[in-house]
Amino acid sequence: MDDSGFWPLRAVTGVLLLSGGLLGTAAAVRAAVRQRRLPGGRALARVVDTLLVGPPAGSWHHGPERQALLEFRTPEGRLVRLRDTSGEVRLRGDLVVVRHPPGEPERAVCPPPGESADPVPVVLGLVVCAVCTGVGALLVGRALLAG
Repeated sequence: MDDSGFWPLRAVTGVLLLSGGLLGTAAAVRAAVRQRRLPGGRALARVVDTLLVGPPAGSWHHGPERQALLEFRTPEGRLVRLRDTSGEVRLRGDLVVVRHPPGEPERAVCPPPGESADPVPVVLGLVVCAVCTGVGALLVGRALLAG
């Protein structure tokens, strides 16, 4: 069966996959570089409790919001507790990577949503983007040869 009439569709699909893969790769690499450049230390904190906190004065929120109470130990063995004000829903027992200024673990904060310190999503994103880029390049090449 001759499918040479489909080369424009292959070309468009290939270009879309190729550009999406390249843009996704650039975004994943940018996120990884931004994670590495953030100064300070990191610690793995555990959610030990959840708190219901009333809305701040002047806020448009009507009811209380749920905040997680986190705790971690410094390398020296000091126990540090903090509230997670990132807005992420966390359950008791969850593990969260927190960041703190160098030598000041008591000022630890949770990364805002979208700035996870976990490398797994970045690696998975790079794999998906590489597959999209490869398939897109293959489709564009076949379309150019057929056209």
